Amino acid sequence: ALVRSDTDFVLGASSGDYKIYPNMTGFATLDNLVATGMANPDTMGTLRGGGIVWGLLEIEVDNEEVVPGDAIKRYILFSWGHDGKRGIALGYTDVRVVCSNTIHAAWSNELSKLIRMAHRGNVAVNVDNVVKTMDLAAQDFKATIADYKKMANTPINQADIRKYVKLVMELEEKDDNKRATNLIDKITGLSTSGIGNGNIAGSVWGAFNGLTQWMSHEAGRNADNRFASLWFGQNANMLKRAHSEAMK
Repeated sequence: ALVRSDTDFVLGASSGDYKIYPNMTGFATLDNLVATGMANPDTMGTLRGGGIVWGLLEIEVDNEEVVPGDAIKRYILFSWGHDGKRGIALGYTDVRVVCSNTIHAAWSNELSKLIRMAHRGNVAVNVDNVVKTMDLAAQDFKATIADYKKMANTPINQADIRKYVKLVMELEEKDDNKRATNLIDKITGLSTSGIGNGNIAGSVWGAFNGLTQWMSHEAGRNADNRFASLWFGQNANMLKRAHSEAMK
């Protein structure tokens, strides 16, 4: 078992060849990313009793507006695990400034591989790999913003918002399942009444942000479970599905 030495909390189980990734090594990687001058530190934390350690860095790119006054920030999300399941992972996450909704969270195998390479081998190559991760994140941001703008320019009626919510959440409205109907009602309502959604009501962007507000601020029993699910679990897949369906 993998056990914290300070609290005796069991983080998970592992095989005999499991190698611990030290927190100091992870923090050094975050320092290296900041040292490129292409990102600034934002927040660091842990989930599940220390089983997952993560850091957010805000990428040094101009904030983009989907519609006037609706800005998006992009962050690098770097994590490593002590639970015997998760290794080093690097990806992006986008946050809608007006409401702090997480609207995009994507782990990148390519970026994760580059960071893993940055811990061994030629120092100059390592620095190049770190810089490359930042370049890729900035380039992808432009393409993702184009998706958001398309959502904002696509009208949608209330009936289709309900269909969209049910499809993304894989729910059905049945007489014997009032909980599902109530949840669909709530999220459909957030598409117009959610924080910052007043001027985008009636658009796919509004419908999308109704879902992301629920996932970012209301889903789960507590904040720890909510972000573990949004970044690493079931709601991470739901967020991808919300984006994919919104682009159809």
